[in-house]
Amino acid sequence: MSSVSQIIPNYFAGGISDQPDELKKPGQLRDCVNAYPDAIKGLVKRPGLEKVGQLESLCDNAPINANGSYFHFSRENVTNKNKQDYIGYVSTGGKVTVFRCSDGVTIPTYYTNKTISPDDSESINIDKLTQCSSNSYLKHDGEDLKFTTVNNYTFITNPAKAVTMSSVNNKRPYEAFIEVTLLAYNREYLIDIDLVKTDNASRFSKATEVTISSTEGFDGSNEDASCPANFRKTVTLDEDGGGGTDLVVEIESLGVQESYSNNRETRCAYRHTVDLINGGRGWEVGETATYVNNELENPTTYVIEVTKNSVISSSADYQITGVLTPSNGDEVATIKTVLTDLRNEISRSSPILKSNIEIVGNGLYIKHTEPFTITTSEKDLMNVLSNTDDDLDNPYCIVNNVSRLPIECKNGLVALVANSFSDDDDYWVQFQSNYGDVTNDNASDSKETAATGYWIEIAEPGGKVKLNAGTMPQALVFTKIPDVGDAFIVGPVAWKDRTCGSDDFNPSFNDFNITNLLFYRNRLCALSQENVIMTRAGELFNFFPASALAVSPSDPIDVSAATDYSSILQDGLVINNGLLLFSQLQQFQLTTDSDVLSPSTAKILEISRYNYSASTSPINIGTNVGFVSDRGGRAKVYELSNVFREGAVKLVEKSKIISQSFLNNVRSIATSPEDELMLFSNNGKTVWMYKFLDGGDKLLQDAWVRWTFPYPVLYHFVIDSMYYAVLNNEGDVYLTRLDLDKNPINGPFTDLWEEDDEDAGVPYEMKVVFPTVNLVKSEMGAYRSDTTSSLVVHRLHYNFGDIGTYTFDIKREGYDDYDVLYESRYMDDYKADAEPLVPEVERTIPVYTRNTALSVSLKSDYNQPLILHSMRWEGDYNQRYYKRV
Repeated sequence: MSSVSQIIPNYFAGGISDQPDELKKPGQLRDCVNAYPDAIKGLVKRPGLEKVGQLESLCDNAPINANGSYFHFSRENVTNKNKQDYIGYVSTGGKVTVFRCSDGVTIPTYYTNKTISPDDSESINIDKLTQCSSNSYLKHDGEDLKFTTVNNYTFITNPAKAVTMSSVNNKRPYEAFIEVTLLAYNREYLIDIDLVKTDNASRFSKATEVTISSTEGFDGSNEDASCPANFRKTVTLDEDGGGGTDLVVEIESLGVQESYSNNRETRCAYRHTVDLINGGRGWEVGETATYVNNELENPTTYVIEVTKNSVISSSADYQITGVLTPSNGDEVATIKTVLTDLRNEISRSSPILKSNIEIVGNGLYIKHTEPFTITTSEKDLMNVLSNTDDDLDNPYCIVNNVSRLPIECKNGLVALVANSFSDDDDYWVQFQSNYGDVTNDNASDSKETAATGYWIEIAEPGGKVKLNAGTMPQALVFTKIPDVGDAFIVGPVAWKDRTCGSDDFNPSFNDFNITNLLFYRNRLCALSQENVIMTRAGELFNFFPASALAVSPSDPIDVSAATDYSSILQDGLVINNGLLLFSQLQQFQLTTDSDVLSPSTAKILEISRYNYSASTSPINIGTNVGFVSDRGGRAKVYELSNVFREGAVKLVEKSKIISQSFLNNVRSIATSPEDELMLFSNNGKTVWMYKFLDGGDKLLQDAWVRWTFPYPVLYHFVIDSMYYAVLNNEGDVYLTRLDLDKNPINGPFTDLWEEDDEDAGVPYEMKVVFPTVNLVKSEMGAYRSDTTSSLVVHRLHYNFGDIGTYTFDIKREGYDDYDVLYESRYMDDYKADAEPLVPEVERTIPVYTRNTALSVSLKSDYNQPLILHSMRWEGDYNQRYYKRV
């Protein structure tokens, strides 16, 4: 047997461990309550929670209800650069209350049903807002709301609400436009009009060949050598006593001088020809039409006979014929004349009213109460913009190439440019006149309209282009109100409407729930189902592309993380390599291999498959990421590291060492990367804290401790090393705080103490339960306790800061339990103006018992500090004559 001594150098690095005592590292404890492991000062008694104030509503003049969702945020005053911290509360009924963290004062909150832009919040008229109201979107039950703060405004998302979209009143009448592209002589401008909702068809016969069967009145003219009966003219004829109409022919009589009476006299010999211009309607073979030329002193007569005809069948309900141009330059042809004739003929031969037909520039604008299509066989003469799909009941025209869009058109007319057999590259355009619709009053019945302008891209008329702001995340916006001061406004956001493309360009969260909003690379990111939907770069309220013609790098991004698992995304966290995304069973990384994040470069990679608790949010652990899993009973805290674009990640369970005593159903996490700590709560009185110190290649501190509070913790968070906790005392809700940077000896050491009375408050106890004293050996960086030998502990030497009052509770098997009280020295023992603390004092406890029969714990419920540095034990060690191998 030999006398030995061994030192435990510190108690700040190890914390609580649920492992057997023989597996614990030096400095680890069985339990550690209401202590704060500080790498500089040691294991100290935590400061008490200061009572900032009871949280009350300005409207009800009563404490707020404990049920609901809490959140916190900070905003910077752009004028004086001061930062103000706030805590917010949303009741289950949708009422929002905001409190200032510094003093717990309630800030007035106003409500509006009109969409607001955070940039224009300070110009909102307060007279049009209500104060004691609620927001229907924020009503929730059982599922917490999600909060995202960007700059000076906070988005509030209700994961239980589905997004809906609606159409705007931009549907056009059924319309078409006929552009005359070529003015040609001796041509017919023929169009077909078909009503989409009718099955009528047109069938008629027309002349295809005619001849002059006889002429009269040329006998006297023949004797006149001057050939006075020369004639050439295009005429329109109807059948002699029958039903044939609109036969258009060109008649020519050409006289040639000839000699007769033995060449002593000259007379005129006539040759008559006829050319068919338009076969008209209702003509059968053998039917005739008579034309009389009254231009001569002695009129002449022509009898035109139909020698051939054909029967025309058309799917169009109405054929517009008979609009002709002169056959030669003897008559002047103008586009206006052609358009006027077309207008008159359409109104005469179809149900389209003349008042619905306008001459616009070089074209004819036509509208009707029913869907219709217009086609033409004279494509070299006219460019027709019309609905060309009989099955498509829509109010817009269709063209297959952008070159068919006229440079002059009716203001507001809409056309679909269908570029190919695929709908992906189709887009809609609308004509914008430089002067709007300006009717020419001098045009009389022609109703001419100003036509110069340009085409702009628009969304499909009648489509869903508007995000219903009442079903989208709401905004909490800071403002200043005269005679009121600081205030907040809750209301719907002025989300941008879709300005191009069809419903296929709508974000994929339409008709689904948005589970959360994030902010990444100057884009607002909505998580919905298995998709990440990002706004346009730099435009936080615009989920739509700028154009359907091409994809821009700044366009919205909509990518899916679908796998063979359930991949409904719940939350995310920004890291240096991308955006980490969390579903209930998987973790993903949204990243890009390019310098620019765009729709063509964004990609989502699966990086791990671990359970994730959606009731919490992922957190930063130094440069790594932490998250909570609630599968299999008690919660687990994981640390995710080595998250790069390529290669496997590293995942470690940080709570493994306390897996038997850790919380279940963790509800909120408070984290402070600057203070290197995390705190976990399940809405009970106990809060677990994890404190770490990263030494680069290894952790210098890896300690779990737990804090107990007098009332359940509804919500907690850390801002600038100030820990805030919202406590619920049977319906009375208090905001409390604890300064983590405060010197641990300054106190006070009671909870719920108030600034004007530090002696008041609820006492609490710091308790440290030490493990069994074992002889520990270090081998290859690992520790091993010798449990097969005999060890009789003589004395325990604990090193403290020389201040405070505390008790050792000593339990020895076979002996009576006893307590040892140590009190702090009198204050007048310290020098004036000096900090009342000497480096350390050693407290010796004689025990003289076998190590396995000894149990030691340290307690302090006094309103005084406690600082534990280290421990050294002495005793007799016997290896029992066994050789260690």
